[in-house]
Amino acid sequence: MTSKLISAGKFDYYDKILKEWEQLEIIEHVLINIKGTHLSYQKCRYLPHRTVIKGSSLTTTIIPVFDTYAKDENSISLNQCLAIGPTFIEMINSILIKFHRLGVISDIRKVFLQISISPTDRDYLRFLW
Repeated sequence: MTSKLISAGKFDYYDKILKEWEQLEIIEHVLINIKGTHLSYQKCRYLPHRTVIKGSSLTTTIIPVFDTYAKDENSISLNQCLAIGPTFIEMINSILIKFHRLGVISDIRKVFLQISISPTDRDYLRFLW
């Protein structure tokens, strides 16, 4: 991925996005003492990530995307570990009818990045950069 970003001239922009996320505390830098420790024994998971380049977008041309479906031959994916909750798609009509009376406009830029992850679960969402 790094060589593709460099050849496309997008590496600095991608790096800037991740540094901005760290500054905004969306992601955090993790120090690992690897000395004498085999990483496979730690309770953590490293997610592969890639870029989606949106040439048509004026504001966000590069989006980091994390692959929670990735798995190796000896494990299951992170998505397979999630608890399955109720489906709310059946309620969409009644929600839209109620929304008609009370419409709110707001800036939801990076709203998904603001979802808080429990500190006990953060080690399962690591990535290398």
